[in-house]
Amino acid sequence: MFSIFSFLNCTDVLRDSWYPKSGLFHWAGDASTFKGGASSSFIEIVCSPNNPDGATRRAVLDSEASKRVHDLAYYWPQYTPMHGQTNNDIMLFTVSKATGHAGKQIRWVLVKDADIARKTIKFIEMNSIGVSADSQVCAARILPVVFDSYELSASNGVSRLFHFSWCLLADRWWRFCQAVKESAHFSLP
Repeated sequence: MFSIFSFLNCTDVLRDSWYPKSGLFHWAGDASTFKGGASSSFIEIVCSPNNPDGATRRAVLDSEASKRVHDLAYYWPQYTPMHGQTNNDIMLFTVSKATGHAGKQIRWVLVKDADIARKTIKFIEMNSIGVSADSQVCAARILPVVFDSYELSASNGVSRLFHFSWCLLADRWWRFCQAVKESAHFSLP
Protein backbone atom coordinates (compact mmCIF):
# COMPACT_ATOMS: atom_id res chain seq x y z
CA MET A 1 0.00 0.00 0.00
CA PHE A 2 1.41 3.40 -1.03
CA SER A 3 0.51 7.06 -0.91
CA ILE A 4 2.42 10.24 -1.58
CA PHE A 5 3.18 11.66 1.83
CA SER A 6 0.63 14.23 2.82
CA PHE A 7 1.30 17.66 4.26
CA LEU A 8 0.84 16.09 7.68
CA ASN A 9 3.06 13.02 7.64
CA CYS A 10 1.01 9.99 8.64
CA THR A 11 3.78 7.39 8.33
CA ASP A 12 3.71 6.50 12.04
CA VAL A 13 -0.06 6.14 12.05
CA LEU A 14 -0.03 3.83 9.03
CA ARG A 15 2.94 1.83 10.31
CA ASP A 16 1.42 1.43 13.79
CA SER A 17 -2.20 0.82 12.77
CA TRP A 18 -3.69 -2.65 12.86
CA TYR A 19 -3.84 -3.00 9.05
CA PRO A 20 -0.13 -3.82 8.59
CA LYS A 21 -0.20 -6.01 11.68
CA SER A 22 -3.12 -8.01 10.31
CA GLY A 23 -1.01 -9.38 7.46
CA LEU A 24 -3.60 -8.14 4.98
CA PHE A 25 -1.58 -5.11 3.97
CA HIS A 26 1.97 -3.86 4.10
CA TRP A 27 2.57 -0.11 4.25
CA ALA A 28 5.44 0.39 1.82
CA GLY A 29 5.85 4.16 2.16
CA ASP A 30 5.92 7.10 -0.18
CA ALA A 31 4.55 6.22 -3.61
CA SER A 32 6.81 8.74 -5.33
CA THR A 33 9.89 6.74 -4.26
CA PHE A 34 8.60 3.26 -5.22
CA LYS A 35 10.79 1.48 -7.78
CA GLY A 36 8.57 -1.51 -8.59
CA GLY A 37 7.96 -2.72 -12.10
CA ALA A 38 4.88 -2.71 -14.33
CA SER A 39 3.83 -6.11 -12.98
CA SER A 40 3.96 -5.07 -9.32
CA SER A 41 0.76 -5.47 -7.33
CA PHE A 42 -0.13 -2.69 -4.89
CA ILE A 43 -2.83 -0.30 -3.72
CA GLU A 44 -2.13 3.41 -4.15
CA ILE A 45 -4.17 5.87 -2.10
CA VAL A 46 -4.59 9.20 -3.94
CA CYS A 47 -5.97 12.07 -1.82
CA SER A 48 -6.97 14.96 -4.02
CA PRO A 49 -7.27 17.70 -3.21
CA ASN A 50 -4.92 17.08 -0.33
CA ASN A 51 -5.79 18.27 3.17
CA PRO A 52 -4.71 20.78 4.43
CA ASP A 53 -2.68 22.29 1.57
CA GLY A 54 -5.24 21.73 -1.22
CA ALA A 55 -2.67 20.31 -3.63
CA THR A 56 -4.18 18.42 -6.56
CA ARG A 57 -2.78 14.91 -6.66
CA ARG A 58 -2.69 12.23 -9.34
CA ALA A 59 -1.67 8.59 -9.14
CA VAL A 60 2.10 8.28 -9.61
CA LEU A 61 2.49 4.51 -9.91
CA ASP A 62 1.78 2.60 -13.10
CA SER A 63 0.92 -1.08 -13.03
CA GLU A 64 -1.88 -3.07 -14.61
CA ALA A 65 -1.89 -5.44 -11.63
CA SER A 66 -2.59 -2.69 -9.11
CA LYS A 67 -5.47 -0.58 -7.87
CA ARG A 68 -5.78 3.09 -7.08
CA VAL A 69 -8.21 4.40 -4.48
CA HIS A 70 -9.04 8.06 -5.04
CA ASP A 71 -10.06 9.78 -1.80
CA LEU A 72 -12.12 12.76 -2.96
CA ALA A 73 -13.37 14.01 0.42
CA TYR A 74 -12.51 17.60 -0.53
CA TYR A 75 -13.41 17.33 -4.21
CA TRP A 76 -16.20 19.88 -3.93
CA PRO A 77 -16.51 23.21 -5.76
CA GLN A 78 -16.08 25.36 -2.67
CA TYR A 79 -12.73 23.72 -1.85
CA THR A 80 -11.06 23.31 -5.24
CA PRO A 81 -11.50 24.32 -8.87
CA MET A 82 -13.55 21.69 -10.67
CA HIS A 83 -11.93 20.69 -13.97
CA GLY A 84 -14.62 18.38 -15.30
CA GLN A 85 -15.83 15.01 -14.16
CA THR A 86 -13.64 12.56 -12.33
CA ASN A 87 -13.68 9.03 -13.70
CA ASN A 88 -11.57 6.69 -11.57
CA ASP A 89 -12.08 3.00 -10.84
CA ILE A 90 -12.48 3.46 -7.07
CA MET A 91 -13.60 6.82 -5.63
CA LEU A 92 -14.37 7.70 -2.01
CA PHE A 93 -16.62 10.67 -1.23
CA THR A 94 -18.05 12.39 1.82
CA VAL A 95 -20.40 15.30 2.19
CA SER A 96 -19.87 15.45 5.97
CA LYS A 97 -17.24 18.17 5.89
CA ALA A 98 -19.09 20.27 3.32
CA THR A 99 -22.24 20.32 5.45
CA GLY A 100 -20.45 20.80 8.78
CA HIS A 101 -21.07 17.26 10.03
CA ALA A 102 -17.54 15.81 9.90
CA GLY A 103 -18.10 13.58 12.92
CA LYS A 104 -21.07 11.83 11.31
CA GLN A 105 -19.07 10.09 8.57
CA ILE A 106 -21.59 10.47 5.74
CA ARG A 107 -19.56 8.68 3.07
CA TRP A 108 -19.98 6.62 -0.07
CA VAL A 109 -17.76 4.83 -2.53
CA LEU A 110 -18.18 4.44 -6.28
CA VAL A 111 -16.58 1.29 -7.65
CA LYS A 112 -16.64 0.30 -11.32
CA ASP A 113 -15.65 -3.37 -10.93
CA ALA A 114 -18.41 -5.56 -9.40
CA ASP A 115 -15.92 -7.96 -7.77
CA ILE A 116 -14.06 -5.11 -6.07
CA ALA A 117 -17.41 -3.63 -4.98
CA ARG A 118 -18.29 -6.93 -3.26
CA LYS A 119 -14.87 -7.01 -1.57
CA THR A 120 -15.36 -3.39 -0.48
CA ILE A 121 -18.68 -4.25 1.16
CA LYS A 122 -17.08 -7.22 2.93
CA PHE A 123 -14.19 -5.04 4.10
CA ILE A 124 -16.62 -2.49 5.57
CA GLU A 125 -18.60 -5.25 7.26
CA MET A 126 -15.48 -6.78 8.79
CA ASN A 127 -13.92 -3.51 9.92
CA SER A 128 -16.86 -1.76 11.49
CA ILE A 129 -20.04 -2.59 13.27
CA GLY A 130 -21.91 -0.88 10.48
CA VAL A 131 -23.06 2.67 10.01
CA SER A 132 -24.34 4.18 13.24
CA ALA A 133 -28.04 4.99 13.46
CA ASP A 134 -27.09 8.57 14.26
CA SER A 135 -25.12 8.92 11.00
CA GLN A 136 -27.91 7.28 9.02
CA VAL A 137 -30.52 9.69 10.42
CA CYS A 138 -28.19 12.64 9.82
CA ALA A 139 -27.61 11.57 6.20
CA ALA A 140 -31.34 10.98 5.66
CA ARG A 141 -32.02 14.57 6.80
CA ILE A 142 -29.04 16.36 5.21
CA LEU A 143 -28.83 14.84 1.73
CA PRO A 144 -32.38 15.79 0.66
CA VAL A 145 -31.67 19.38 1.75
CA VAL A 146 -28.50 19.42 -0.37
CA PHE A 147 -30.34 18.01 -3.40
CA ASP A 148 -33.36 20.27 -2.94
CA SER A 149 -31.14 23.34 -2.74
CA TYR A 150 -30.25 22.77 -6.40
CA GLU A 151 -33.61 21.59 -7.67
CA LEU A 152 -35.60 24.35 -5.95
CA SER A 153 -33.12 27.23 -6.15
CA ALA A 154 -34.37 28.63 -9.46
CA SER A 155 -38.01 28.59 -8.45
CA ASN A 156 -38.01 29.99 -4.91
CA GLY A 157 -34.67 31.62 -4.19
CA VAL A 158 -33.29 28.78 -2.04
CA SER A 159 -29.52 29.15 -1.55
CA ARG A 160 -27.55 26.37 -3.26
CA LEU A 161 -25.25 24.68 -0.73
CA PHE A 162 -21.97 24.63 -2.66
CA HIS A 163 -22.42 28.16 -3.99
CA PHE A 164 -23.29 29.40 -0.50
CA SER A 165 -20.23 27.61 0.95
CA TRP A 166 -17.94 28.99 -1.74
CA CYS A 167 -19.12 32.56 -1.07
CA LEU A 168 -18.77 32.08 2.69
CA LEU A 169 -15.23 30.69 2.37
CA ALA A 170 -14.23 33.43 -0.10
CA ASP A 171 -15.52 36.09 2.31
CA ARG A 172 -13.69 34.53 5.25
CA TRP A 173 -10.45 34.35 3.19
CA TRP A 174 -10.80 38.02 2.19
CA ARG A 175 -11.32 39.05 5.85
CA PHE A 176 -8.36 36.91 6.92
CA CYS A 177 -6.12 38.51 4.30
CA GLN A 178 -7.23 41.98 5.45
CA ALA A 179 -6.42 41.11 9.05
CA VAL A 180 -2.98 39.83 8.08
CA LYS A 181 -2.34 42.91 5.94
CA GLU A 182 -3.13 45.19 8.90
CA SER A 183 -0.89 43.19 11.23
CA ALA A 184 2.73 44.01 11.83
CA HIS A 185 3.42 40.46 12.99
CA PHE A 186 2.12 38.25 10.17
CA SER A 187 2.41 38.04 6.40
CA LEU A 188 1.20 35.87 3.56
CA PRO A 189 3.36 34.68 0.66
